[in-house]
Amino acid sequence: NQMSASLSEEHSLLEAWLHLTDRCNLRCAYCYLPHAVSDMSLNTGHAIIEATFRSALKHGYRGIKFKYAGGEPLLRFSLIETLHRYARELANKNNVQVDGVILSNGTLLTPEMIETIKCLELKLMISLDGIGDAHDRQRFYPDGQGTFNDVYRAIEMALSCDLIPQISITVSHRNVDHLPELVQWVLDKELPFSINFYRENIL
Repeated sequence: NQMSASLSEEHSLLEAWLHLTDRCNLRCAYCYLPHAVSDMSLNTGHAIIEATFRSALKHGYRGIKFKYAGGEPLLRFSLIETLHRYARELANKNNVQVDGVILSNGTLLTPEMIETIKCLELKLMISLDGIGDAHDRQRFYPDGQGTFNDVYRAIEMALSCDLIPQISITVSHRNVDHLPELVQWVLDKELPFSINFYRENIL
């Protein structure tokens, strides 16, 4: 019936989140991770991808989306490349569509990474919380230096290489007053974006 068809469409994509590392080169004000030297192994990554495919096939999903996250996942870029190549192999063998996105702060991005991302048909999501100081007051390096200039460089680099980054905006009391300026900037650039609202953990 119409209801079951609608539900089938809604659940046609299975998403799996791969937490590749706790390590990060930033110390964002709202981050909850310990920044420990804790990395996912290649064997664990393979096992997660295989389990995700088993689940997708068992339950009739037509597509899988892998989210490569951290910490800062670009610190494990070679692992992302290896795992997503493996996922694409399994997708071809099992006639399942596969997609992937890297959730990054952008500061470590290089032209070589961008070419690999494009080759593997991955998407790139970059965190940007404001323009200039509005971003720097909550996303900074361990020495307190802001990261806006490096994130802006990464976005411009991606665009110059024909890779359109998705922008992830986290709103807190530190940057909320400058949200309209950022949203206007993203709209002017015609970039896809999402807005997340941060709430202090009271536990």
